[in-house]
Amino acid sequence: MRVWRLRLTQPQVTQVWADRGYAADLVDRARAGPALPLGNRAGHRL
Repeated sequence: MRVWRLRLTQPQVTQVWADRGYAADLVDRARAGPALPLGNRAGHRL
């Protein structure tokens, strides 16, 4: 699901977490849409 759609349809979601496999795509989408903080699993860089 796209980050902006998640933000609009699920306003209770306050942060998105990603591991290395999804991080690059997720970061790009999050920056392009409504503000939604990003987190990452320990040991992974976003």
